[in-house]
Amino acid sequence: IVRCLFTAEAEPTTGNFTVTVSEALDEDGNEVKTQTQVLVTSIVEDGSSTSTDHYVTFRVTSTHTAMDTLQFEVDFIGDQGAFAVSGDDADCTNLVTNSLLATSVIDGQLGVGVILLAGFNTPSDVVRCRFVAVTAPLADDFDITVIEASTVGGDPIDPDMSVASITTGTAQ
Repeated sequence: IVRCLFTAEAEPTTGNFTVTVSEALDEDGNEVKTQTQVLVTSIVEDGSSTSTDHYVTFRVTSTHTAMDTLQFEVDFIGDQGAFAVSGDDADCTNLVTNSLLATSVIDGQLGVGVILLAGFNTPSDVVRCRFVAVTAPLADDFDITVIEASTVGGDPIDPDMSVASITTGTAQ
């Protein structure tokens, strides 16, 4: 049903994984009443060299004074790689001092939300996220969509964003 990119220091086996089915629906959208079981049936090495950590920094490039909320999504449109997850969240570092950061990775899409009631000025780097791939991605491999942004006064704004940098190995 699903193929996932997985990086490990030791070679995993199918027994290392537990799959919990939270919901199962039939083709008409009705809940399946019988117990649905999902198993990891195989692990296939991709044949390439070892995946490496790459750190992608996202930046608001337009100028706004006292921006207090920013929500955006990032789709990876390159050939291979995935945003890393730590616990239930994307493995990201908040770069807006004293702000609240929320992140997620759902179906490969990175979601980011930043709130700072006192506001922050831009242009500014916002977040740095770990991306796992064999080769370093390019800035053009990421499609950034601003979902919502506003000033401290509550006025909606439409900031421009870009990938500010991509570093390989360790975050800088």
